[in-house]
Amino acid sequence: MIEIDLILTAVRSLEARYPGRKFTLGGTFLGSLGEVLAEQAYPIKLLPQGTKDYDAVDAKGRRIQIRINSGNSTPLKAKLPEHLLALKFTESGGFEEVYNGPGAILGILLKGRRPDASGFVAIQHSRLRAMMSQVSVADRV
Repeated sequence: MIEIDLILTAVRSLEARYPGRKFTLGGTFLGSLGEVLAEQAYPIKLLPQGTKDYDAVDAKGRRIQIRINSGNSTPLKAKLPEHLLALKFTESGGFEEVYNGPGAILGILLKGRRPDASGFVAIQHSRLRAMMSQVSVADRV
């Protein structure tokens, strides 16, 4: 199937362009795409793939978890990251910023919510955007 060939060609090209980053189809593929898009758009440095809980650091030394998807919510674990960069793919192939700020203030969104079998709670993007309105520019990446 030609579409699958195109995807696999794109995967090989991405892996050649970003050594050390795997673009395995599935969640890893989306996560890696989000990480390299974030690296291009923000002043961050990606950590080696597989680093526990974090994907990047910024010049202030903040450890950043990058989450990206195409839905209307972002899954979070009860152990919130030091800094969260939640992004959403757009139909044009880019992304929009849903949340960029400290993870600690998101605890209120998890209160009383039960995680799924994987340990995640889906937080609606509208709620993340509302929380981001409370984050100062200095506290963003």
